[in-house]
Amino acid sequence: MIKRKFILFFCCLFFIFVPVYANTIDKIDMDIYIDDNGNGNITEKWYANVDSGTELYHPYYNIGDAVISDLSAYIDDTEYKVVNKWNINASLQEKAYKASIYKAYKNEYDICAGISEYGRHVYTLKYKINGMVVKLNDADMLYWNLFPENFNTNPSQVNITISGDFVRNNVDRMYGYGKKKASFYAAGDTIIVNSNGKVSKNEYITLLIRFNKNTFNTSNIINNDFAYYQNKGNNNLEKTSDDSNHKNFFKFVNNIAIFMLPMVFTFIVFISSLLNNGVHTKDNYIGGYLKCKFGKKGNEVPSKITNYYRDIPNKGDIYRSFWIAGNYGLMKKREDFMGAILLKWLLNGNITFKESNKIELLKSPDNVIELESKLYGYFLGASVKNILDYDSFKKWCMLNPSQMYHWFTEVIDYETTLLAKEGKAEFKKKDDMYHSIYYEISDEMMDEAIKIAEFKKFLNDLTLMNEKDKIEVKLWKEYLIYAQMFGLADKIAEHFNKLYPELIEEITASNINIKNLKAIAASSTYIVKTSSKHSSSYTGGGSSRGSGYLSNSSSSPSSFSSGGGGGSFGSGGHGSSGGGFR
Repeated sequence: MIKRKFILFFCCLFFIFVPVYANTIDKIDMDIYIDDNGNGNITEKWYANVDSGTELYHPYYNIGDAVISDLSAYIDDTEYKVVNKWNINASLQEKAYKASIYKAYKNEYDICAGISEYGRHVYTLKYKINGMVVKLNDADMLYWNLFPENFNTNPSQVNITISGDFVRNNVDRMYGYGKKKASFYAAGDTIIVNSNGKVSKNEYITLLIRFNKNTFNTSNIINNDFAYYQNKGNNNLEKTSDDSNHKNFFKFVNNIAIFMLPMVFTFIVFISSLLNNGVHTKDNYIGGYLKCKFGKKGNEVPSKITNYYRDIPNKGDIYRSFWIAGNYGLMKKREDFMGAILLKWLLNGNITFKESNKIELLKSPDNVIELESKLYGYFLGASVKNILDYDSFKKWCMLNPSQMYHWFTEVIDYETTLLAKEGKAEFKKKDDMYHSIYYEISDEMMDEAIKIAEFKKFLNDLTLMNEKDKIEVKLWKEYLIYAQMFGLADKIAEHFNKLYPELIEEITASNINIKNLKAIAASSTYIVKTSSKHSSSYTGGGSSRGSGYLSNSSSSPSSFSSGGGGGSFGSGGHGSSGGGFR
């Protein structure tokens, strides 16, 4: 009885002193492509865990003559119906799988979408802002508050990219306002903005960019000079107030929370273990954002594999094979998968190696999934004149601490959702106090995992066989890519050269040699370890008081001012307020 009272008292203390925020957002990614007419094509992704409210919304204020249109929305991979009329007071069920552009007030337009299902989801909003860029008397200008102040669910990270053919030669200067220690810079054809940590309630992200005059064929014209907006933004730099009583109180609360949190976490883990539904799952070797559990066969491949599987697994789909190998313990290093992608690009003429630590980017890969194009885009953004070396990649990772690291997670989640579409995974929700959600993976995936294990054994033993006709020679590239995924590429390449002299000319023409294979292994290891290091070590906070000026000749990052930005055209400054869940 005494123990029960103690536990009850302990829990009460926790909930008294530690504020509980029901909805959480791990990150928001915002990709903006600006066309030649100055129109912005925007894709937002919210990675959220939601257990209250009926909708999510992103407000825009003071948009002038710009027009928001062409909305589409998704929860995970389920598309919403876009409706013309929106009632913010409607129920969760009434808003489910619906989205709208809602005119809240005379100068406010909200991008709205129903929460639809509580739990952990990725919400995607796609829309167009016509006239996002305006033509001034002396320049073209983009001046928008892209992330509003007083957002009611503070995201742990906000990443914004602005791309288009205009960036490389036509960005004259840039100013950033509203977020302490955020960074922004131009890389190739992309402007990259990172919050570098949580965006608090009184912070926001506003960009003011000056382009060379007539960069865009925009019909949105304002009779004013750029200096007017530059001065307005800089003159409105906020003065930070220091309410010591407030600070001391929250510091006291925070100290108690830090002291008690480890004990509470242990208690919750213990309770959660009691509530486990008995689905057999070994810890994922390479997990994703979407939690997976496995059926009766589990996800541990038998240790003794005696048979060979000689066909290329999953018809050569290395992303599906990565998901299976990662989740069933058949590969433990992400760098091996990265190496397989680099080798694939080398074989297809997308890259070449100038030196052991320098990759020349030749052309973007064709007919690939969006995530592969995204990865190539990261490398382009990190490169200098299309040459990616260790130093340039390290600098890029410092400025983009989570992008590369989370790319692997996105691949895993992409495949998980594909499995659900194929009927090989089922979305589940526990009816417990946590309303836990996960995907239960079909036992048939164990059969696919065993095939990969048998294929891995075949590749490993192939180097010991001094006989021809054990493989389909025409598939040598596919064999080599999978061998790279399992850390066997150099052995397989040597085996091909030894037993298949007819392939030597083709292999040589494809730049496959021991030197390049070693370069792939070294580069993939450096890429993964460097991105992991910076993902786990970056911190936010601090204060930057500069204006955030960046000329188009600069490749180094600039910092945001902690306030300012004005409140003029295009939702500029911190006049934009609200957003999140409601």
